[in-house]
Amino acid sequence: MFTASLRLFHKPTRRANDMKYNAGLIDPFTPLDNEIMDKKAKKRLDVINKKLQTLRPRLAGSREQADDLDELKQLEDEVAALEAEAKKLKESK
Repeated sequence: MFTASLRLFHKPTRRANDMKYNAGLIDPFTPLDNEIMDKKAKKRLDVINKKLQTLRPRLAGSREQADDLDELKQLEDEVAALEAEAKKLKESK
């Protein structure tokens, strides 16, 4: 009786690829889909995100003050370039 009640609450925990691995269809050392991005790309993406965190408030302040239009244009271009590079890195995953 006790073992029957345990079976009701037991939920198997398997990854989707476990069945393929057990069947011999995939190598156990191949990364899963979410682990494919290499270390350099991850590091570059982290650097880009940190730069964007500092540039976006500067851009907002520059838009409010609008004293130097050259600085505003430079900040907008830099933010756009970093966002494009981040998008490219995410898509290349």
